[in-house]
Amino acid sequence: MAGILLEKGYVKDTFADAIVAREKVFPTGLPTQVMQVAIPHTDVEHVNKACITVAKLAKPVKYREMANSSMEEKINAEMVFMMALNQKESQAVVLGQVIGIFAKPEVLQALKDANTKEEILAAILEGATK
Repeated sequence: MAGILLEKGYVKDTFADAIVAREKVFPTGLPTQVMQVAIPHTDVEHVNKACITVAKLAKPVKYREMANSSMEEKINAEMVFMMALNQKESQAVVLGQVIGIFAKPEVLQALKDANTKEEILAAILEGATK
């Protein structure tokens, strides 16, 4: 995902390593209802242009749980929402909004059922307005 963002000019070449380093210290796996998700992100100095990239994974990927950063507690993330934000003050706000969307089981079910990028976007937008 970071490679796609780099290719499109959204992030700097330091972004991927910064995501991995931050994930080691501050894990982003969310054991949400319906399906588990991860929200990897890093500091603004690694970002050129703000965006959120979404990937629905063919196979779940293990992420350490956000609320419990021990190496033992892992979730199987089925979707990854990689945030590339370029304003420090917006990080907490956007992260809170994204987590708020995941608190709605009907939105997670719509995301899980989505088969196209249009359906994923529609589910996210619907979740943001509820």
